[in-house]
Amino acid sequence: MLILSCRGGGRSRGVSAGDEAPDSWRDRASCLDGDPELFFPEGKSAAAVQKAEAARAVCSACPVLGQCRELELAPTPYGGLRNDFGVFAAMTADERRAELRRRARRAGAAARGGAAGAPAGWSGRGCGCGGRAGGRCRSRRRR
Repeated sequence: MLILSCRGGGRSRGVSAGDEAPDSWRDRASCLDGDPELFFPEGKSAAAVQKAEAARAVCSACPVLGQCRELELAPTPYGGLRNDFGVFAAMTADERRAELRRRARRAGAAARGGAAGAPAGWSGRGCGCGGRAGGRCRSRRRR
């Protein structure tokens, strides 16, 4: 759950339920003193890509990158991103969506006991390739 609070200077900062000291790690974020426009490039033009790379550089040098990434990639009640636009945790929205899909695939494969990337319905038993053949293995049996 993300609760927004407003503190000095009119900045809006997030407070997650369960934080021991609200805003404690966010107060050390490198992005707080930067230009907010840098973190929200518009479009896919060369200038937008440059802005995204500059924002990524700020994030990469941030002392709280780990906490920020953990918050950004934590499951949400509706299954989407916490922030649908912009660069957060040194990742664009497209990169965060891709990472969430990878995590969901890995979790699903682990729950089924199969290999990540194995086609649905294949057991991963038989030849011993464990799904690494990418669905081309004929010796595996259907469940």
